[in-house]
Amino acid sequence: MDISMNKEKIQIGIPCGPNSERYAKHLISSIERTLTGQYSIEYLIGVNHVLVNLPLLDELLGEIKLKNDNTAHIIVDNNMISVEQTQASNTWVSNAHGRCADMLMHSMSHKYGMIVDSDCAFLMKDWDVEMVSAIDDKNIIIGSEYGHDDKKYMKNANVIVCLFDVNKMKEIKFSWQPELEHITIDEENKHIYNRKVGETIFLDTGSRLPKKLYENGLSSKYMKLVSPRVSETASEIVFMTNEIRGEEYHLNGKPVATHLGRSSYRIFDGPDAKKWRKRVQEWLNNNI
Repeated sequence: MDISMNKEKIQIGIPCGPNSERYAKHLISSIERTLTGQYSIEYLIGVNHVLVNLPLLDELLGEIKLKNDNTAHIIVDNNMISVEQTQASNTWVSNAHGRCADMLMHSMSHKYGMIVDSDCAFLMKDWDVEMVSAIDDKNIIIGSEYGHDDKKYMKNANVIVCLFDVNKMKEIKFSWQPELEHITIDEENKHIYNRKVGETIFLDTGSRLPKKLYENGLSSKYMKLVSPRVSETASEIVFMTNEIRGEEYHLNGKPVATHLGRSSYRIFDGPDAKKWRKRVQEWLNNNI
């Protein structure tokens, strides 16, 4: 009997836009190195932009030696974002990100799902068990948080790295689509967005999450953002260095994952990405 048939499955959705092909391979490789093996993994790679090189993406995914019964599939949006749409709007990244995340979430059919940016890497051994254990009847999602200077909601999971109860996210009719507006925090919404009255925030990809959770009596758990760019977290940094761009996300004081950011224009072989990838490999070689 195939033992894998008895495993619960985690479906990991990875939205892929322009310039993401090699980042996606790098991300999946880091995941494969850090899993417990307790769960079966299905990678769902979402593509909804014409500039994604599908043959290259398919080739790179084929080069990854997946463990056990883990699988990877590319899901292509029937309504791809065109070059003209990209040039016509400076919000195309947020719109594409949200639409792709929705497409991936609605393709999921098992209890646990994830959305992870392609320019992330996992750092913690056995993170899958740690993150799944955070999910219960009330806390239906765990994920990375935004920092104060990001001008977005705080102390809540976001779309960069998150794991969630798929059925419950669908039950509350949640959408990752951005609202694309600036709002001023007031007495009525300060507890929803966890910002001070008078502050202005931008409702970007995933911004509907805090309000949806609040309206349905639900909550999330967040992994603390730690980065050289956030001065109050400087003493907690264990992965990042002053020479590299990005951030790390902590759970119980330990780094679960790291995010480079801005990969749509930071090429994989560029200086920022090279320094970050070198540090990821050093960390994994020394700690996993």
